[in-house]
Amino acid sequence: MVVRRLIEEIAVAANEGTYGMTCFDIVHAYTRVCRDALWSLLSRLGVPASFVQVLKALHEHTRFKVFVHNGYSSEWLTDRGLREGCGAEQSATGYPWKFKVDGHLTRPDRARHSSRGIREIVIGDVEFADDTALFGEVEELHQAEQIFIQTLRDWEQQEHPDKRENLFLPREVDVPWMFSTSSKNAC
Repeated sequence: MVVRRLIEEIAVAANEGTYGMTCFDIVHAYTRVCRDALWSLLSRLGVPASFVQVLKALHEHTRFKVFVHNGYSSEWLTDRGLREGCGAEQSATGYPWKFKVDGHLTRPDRARHSSRGIREIVIGDVEFADDTALFGEVEELHQAEQIFIQTLRDWEQQEHPDKRENLFLPREVDVPWMFSTSSKNAC
């Protein structure tokens, strides 16, 4: 809904053209995330430092081992990537969480009770790892998609087949919530 509203607002504000957004789902993106860049991005987006520290602790100090033949390998730490399937990955990739200033972290759908006197911040719309979106006029968007796909190939990446999503809105789209009756008459 947020993406659609953004595109609607831009389409209405623009003088001409059709605007759109293309969302790509990249295969195995979590394992390739540069964590230092992610921590920096989250900080720049206003995520509280104490919450970034929680995420760092979950992802920076996780040891891995794999099952090989009849036993497990020795443990190792990774330099890149997030733990795919981990509950903490959602906070870094767009699922909203509530971070309370007292240091408690809760999912909004599980926190039904009020926490009186404790300020809360909702962490959401922070897409970094798995999905990438391109936005622009339809003519330039098609060219940008081709460049993005070639870039994926150059980096030996690939998108999930059949998971690409497109949303297009023409300039003359009727957006009823965009203007009240009085503001339409004022123009």
